[in-house]
Amino acid sequence: MGESATETPSPAAPPASAAADAQSVSKNVPDYVKQFLGLLDGEHKPEWTVSVAGRILNKRSSLVKLLFYDLIGEGVKVQVMADAKNSGLSEPEFAKLHASIKRGDIVGVQGFPGKSKKGELSIFPTHFQVLSPCLHMLPRQKGSRCKEGRDTYDEYDCWWSNCKTFHNSPQ
Repeated sequence: MGESATETPSPAAPPASAAADAQSVSKNVPDYVKQFLGLLDGEHKPEWTVSVAGRILNKRSSLVKLLFYDLIGEGVKVQVMADAKNSGLSEPEFAKLHASIKRGDIVGVQGFPGKSKKGELSIFPTHFQVLSPCLHMLPRQKGSRCKEGRDTYDEYDCWWSNCKTFHNSPQ
């Protein structure tokens, strides 16, 4: 499934035709998180262009023009902070696009790295694309913290473990 991320310094936002797709994604999400974790709270790096692909684990909205997604790749989560003003879309186009995105979809996101004011590492997308829709809804999350301090999602972890076991088993 190739959940991953790439980054290249860029003086300006990428053109709309530079879609975040499977071919432009070459660095995994854990490496992305490791590279940008040192940003300060509220700091943004608009001079960088970052492409990330992963599965939508959670979706929530603050306003009609601001949506938050939890994007997971290789078991690591990063927040996507989709704002209508950065998208290059009109408000109705932005609303239509994000209304169609569901939990479990695999998406490609192209934008710039930063941290939210609350300190959560995020990607601020300038382009958002569904790469593969989820045809069977993921189980609901029942979150808790394990002794190592990471979030656990009982049914999701079970599903993800079975998925990894299946893909790693010898043919």
